Amino acid sequence: MPPQLQYLAGLALLSPLLPVLFWQGKRVRQEAPELPEAARSRTGQWGEGPPVRRVILLGESTVAGVGVTDHREGLAGQLAAGLSKGWGTAVHWEVVARSGYTAKRVTSELIPQLAGKAADLCVVGLGGNDTFQMTSPRRWRRDVKNLIKAIGLQLPHCPVLFAQLPPVGEFPALTPLLQRVLGGQVLLLHEVLRDLTGQYPGVYFPDRPIRFKEWAAKAPDGLEVEDFFSDGVHPSRLTYAMWAEALADFALEQLAPGRH
Repeated sequence: MPPQLQYLAGLALLSPLLPVLFWQGKRVRQEAPELPEAARSRTGQWGEGPPVRRVILLGESTVAGVGVTDHREGLAGQLAAGLSKGWGTAVHWEVVARSGYTAKRVTSELIPQLAGKAADLCVVGLGGNDTFQMTSPRRWRRDVKNLIKAIGLQLPHCPVLFAQLPPVGEFPALTPLLQRVLGGQVLLLHEVLRDLTGQYPGVYFPDRPIRFKEWAAKAPDGLEVEDFFSDGVHPSRLTYAMWAEALADFALEQLAPGRH
């Protein structure tokens, strides 16, 4: 069944539970600590140059570094470190992101900030807020299409890498009901993004969703699922490091000379 039909069918089944879902969501928002974006180092560099490759990271709270105080410990710095090691060059990174932004808001409010910039890779991290807002697959497809086109206008010929969507269904801050509903929603958005990015040359997306059980098997012994989150929703320093490592490996493979 196409994602849009799955979405509509799901809404119909959930209609009797909407008051409960609304109440549970409101309670989660009230109880969860409100963490700030990383305050330090929205730009930085790993490795020595020249040459220097430039990476721009665009998106929502995870790209904005919520959960750590310094972007060098977040997705931006950790990803730049992995790319620098793999490429054998210096990597300069810049964060253009805001907590709470959807794909539509990133396109309208953040993409204009790319004017006049140059990059060798643009990394996009989105999907959490569109999941929480229950954005329909049809609208998500339209918004991501507009985002890809807008990036292409500002950064011509720059490869675009979409990071995996957050594993909302495993967020420990959520109730079991919210985990089930929002976990299903994020999988629908994942399916749309996987299909859509495959239609654009130079646009990449890891087609395997994040599964924390698999990551936990690679982590130090004795950790609980809560150790992977800073507030029950956003990544911890450990998770940013593991996520960045996986994303760097994928980028290095996809962008390897002679692959395409």
